[in-house]
Amino acid sequence: MQHPSPARPAIITSCFPPLIIRQARETAEVKVSEAAAAADTARAAIDARTSIEARLRQVQASSQAENAALAAEARKAEGSAREAAARADSLAAAHSAALEKAAATAAALQQAQAAHRAAESQVASAQEEAAVLSA
Repeated sequence: MQHPSPARPAIITSCFPPLIIRQARETAEVKVSEAAAAADTARAAIDARTSIEARLRQVQASSQAENAALAAEARKAEGSAREAAARADSLAAAHSAALEKAAATAAALQQAQAAHRAAESQVASAQEEAAVLSA
């Protein structure tokens, strides 16, 4: 690209009135200022997007860590629930065995009471017989 010759500004100023040149300069300055403002706005938007993306990655990482912790807690709770169910089954079996043992003990007690009554009856008969014999 060639640089304009020093005579060129003189041609521009001689061809155009100073008012038009001043308006063109002001318009160019406004356009440059608007372009600078647009560039600042674009930079701010890029910075905001970068910040939002970083925050999103942070939230996703935090969410993944929280989900992993919740999953571990759920697995632990599931294991505890299984252990509690196994203990409940064991206690139910022990309770059932204790009920069977109590029923067997009650039956044995009834038999013992019946045997005791029979023995008392035999003792009473023997005492009566002894009284008759001694009389």
